[in-house]
Amino acid sequence: MGSRGIFAPPVAPWLRIALRPVHQPPPDPDTYRYVTLSSRDRPPGGPHYPFLEDTGREWTLVTQDLGSTEEVHPYHRFGMDAPTLRWVKDDKVIDLYIDAMRTEDYLAASGLRLHNEIKGPYVLSKRIS
Repeated sequence: MGSRGIFAPPVAPWLRIALRPVHQPPPDPDTYRYVTLSSRDRPPGGPHYPFLEDTGREWTLVTQDLGSTEEVHPYHRFGMDAPTLRWVKDDKVIDLYIDAMRTEDYLAASGLRLHNEIKGPYVLSKRIS
């Protein structure tokens, strides 16, 4: 049986399918004012985020001033219309984008449950942050 399957025959150029990027290219850092922390940009050996890393997907945390109206670039939000999670901490709004995950998907995958019946939304926001 030896070398069967090792070499593939050449493919004619007219049969090749052009690859299109799925996500937007990264924006120029001088074009936005918000702060990002992304799984794509973290150096190895840095801090770990197990509730995010265990999803097996790319993720981005975006921090903006509370009064900011700046729109998050599609590269940072993976083209999503809404963040996976959003919470307020001090005078900042923090948006978590996990590639192609809605809030319900993330909560189901992580086993987390959000409820504010007992201590209210303020305590819930503090616990998330």
